[in-house]
Amino acid sequence: MTEIVRQILLADELRRNALVAADVEALGALLSPELRFVHTTAAVDDRDSLMRKVSTGALRYREIELLHASVDVFDGFAVQWSDLKMSVLSSGLVKTIHCRALATWTMADGAWALRHYQATLIAS
Repeated sequence: MTEIVRQILLADELRRNALVAADVEALGALLSPELRFVHTTAAVDDRDSLMRKVSTGALRYREIELLHASVDVFDGFAVQWSDLKMSVLSSGLVKTIHCRALATWTMADGAWALRHYQATLIAS
């Protein structure tokens, strides 16, 4: 495992922990200003709308379990594939989600930032 792959996996772990803790300060440090976040419902958030939903509790990640991840590194960006199980409280409903996600990370100001995230449900 290369140092860049370690950095990406650590940044993703910090992102997941920040989502569960609803720590928008920590989350904001990991998200690109140009973020496009596509949920399993196909709803799309930018950085500000995602952070607002997390900070107000409109979207509450109760648990996020990483089942598998791989990272491909390119010049100035990285692509991460992940399988996850999570428990989310949204619109008053608790949802258990098993999904596959594709994320792109870009280097900005010496740190990796999540630029794109697309999650797709895995049929049970």
